[in-house]
Amino acid sequence: MRKKSIEHKEKWQVFRRSLGQNIKAARQAQGLYLEDLSQLSGYPITRLLNVERGKGRLDLPMLFHLTCVLKIPTDMIFRV
Repeated sequence: MRKKSIEHKEKWQVFRRSLGQNIKAARQAQGLYLEDLSQLSGYPITRLLNVERGKGRLDLPMLFHLTCVLKIPTDMIFRV
């Protein structure tokens, strides 16, 4: 049972990093800096930076809001 728990945790970490990298790529593709995204989204720079690094807390409302601000399809963020 313990092995499954570790595998699940590792997969979750890979998934979170992937989400963060996709958000960062979308931001950079639009020529936006973290400061710009912070102003547009209302989220603090530190929280956005942690999300992009795959370390911050990213809930569904935040994810949806960021895709709206970045004007990208929501499914684009989930591409691994």
